[in-house]
Amino acid sequence: MKIFSKKLTKTDVENRLCIKSKSLDFFPAFEGGQHAQVLRVEDEEGKEWRFRLIIRRGRYRKPVLSVADWLQFIKSKQLESGFKVQLFKEEDEA
Repeated sequence: MKIFSKKLTKTDVENRLCIKSKSLDFFPAFEGGQHAQVLRVEDEEGKEWRFRLIIRRGRYRKPVLSVADWLQFIKSKQLESGFKVQLFKEEDEA
């Protein structure tokens, strides 16, 4: 099931991936008071990446995937502004 799709912007490629707030419903729930969690993602080649999913504090709670693995992912895939990324959630067969 596709949970997120976006054409990359300069900010997405150089700093962090900004995610639409309505997409948060598809990510694991945040525990009370928690504003960050590690999101394990597998690419199309089966390599696992660990992205840090953060909800900004305050009134503007827009979620982002922060630096570190995200920027390594961008570089390894040679992604640029204008490229499209999609995140899918695998359904548990059980």
